[in-house]
Amino acid sequence: MIVRANVTNTSTKEQTPSCSCQILMNDKGETFRPSSAILRTKEALKFVQLMKPGKMVDGFVLLFDVPTGTTVLNIDLHDSPGTPGVNVKLS
Repeated sequence: MIVRANVTNTSTKEQTPSCSCQILMNDKGETFRPSSAILRTKEALKFVQLMKPGKMVDGFVLLFDVPTGTTVLNIDLHDSPGTPGVNVKLS
């Protein structure tokens, strides 16, 4: 599954977008972590660029390996591991 999002650096320091701490959830309560396969695509550059405070990256792409037929409900998006994040309903 591919999830696209616009990412804004809301901190006061430069940082890179992180894909490893995002969590996809299905209708059975199962969770899925992003696939590292994205790092072998042209989208990989978005993961290594430093973002200045207030800067936005349009079309940040996350890949998830989910079984065929999985009904995905939402995704928890996090600034970094350990942050509370925000739960977003997917359509």
